[in-house]
Amino acid sequence: MNDLSLSALPYGSNVFIDSNIFTYHLLGHKKYRNSVKDFLLKVESGIFSGYINEVIISEVDLGAVTDVLSMRNIQLIPEINISKVGDYMTKYNLLSADAIHSVSCKLHGIEHIATNDSDFERVDFLKLWVPGFDV
Repeated sequence: MNDLSLSALPYGSNVFIDSNIFTYHLLGHKKYRNSVKDFLLKVESGIFSGYINEVIISEVDLGAVTDVLSMRNIQLIPEINISKVGDYMTKYNLLSADAIHSVSCKLHGIEHIATNDSDFERVDFLKLWVPGFDV
C-alpha cells in the first residue's frame, strides 16, 4: 500500500485531486470533512499544487463547485494522451475515467493523487493521499 499521511506528503508536491475529494468537502462528509478541508487549505495556501482534468469537472455538479474548482493553486490539465488510456485500462485494470486521470498524471509528471479510490493503488507510479488516513 502506498498511502501517505498528509504530513508525509512532501511540501511543494503536485497532487492530482480526484472528484471524491471535492464531493466530501462540498457535502461535509462526516468521516472525511476535516482531513479533506485540511488538504484543500494546504492546496489553496500553496503548500501543494492541485491538478484536475476535464473529467473531474464532468463528474461534479458545477453549480455547487465553481468556487472550489477555481481555488488558487488548482490547475486544469488541458490535454490527455488518449492513445494511452486503453493501455492503462488494461495494465492497471482501471475504468476509463481512472485511466484518464492516471494518463494525465503520467503526462505531467504528477506522482501524487488525493483520492479515496483504492483502484489507484494498482498504478505503480502514483502515491496516494487518502482522506482520513491521518486519523
